[in-house]
Amino acid sequence: AALDAELAPHMEDEPEEEEEAEEKPVADEFLMESVYEGLKEAAEAMDCDQVEAIMQEIEGYAIPDKEKETFDLIREKADSLDYDGMLEVLGNHQ
Repeated sequence: AALDAELAPHMEDEPEEEEEAEEKPVADEFLMESVYEGLKEAAEAMDCDQVEAIMQEIEGYAIPDKEKETFDLIREKADSLDYDGMLEVLGNHQ
């Protein structure tokens, strides 16, 4: 019983951390436009480091439902370093 009491607080901590990860703040329209603009510039410059930095930055946010399809498509193109594909999706977005 003493061992259970010692382990209980540690076991309870894990699910809370997972819940926090799922409850990311939703990226607002201004942030999404900023992300798209940054990705467009990075794609034009064929700068994979900049693309990766922007993608890591947006990881802390939940993508709004209306942007999810577009963003997932851009991410797919970015993952394969398809800069022309990224620019095409970004161009169609605006």
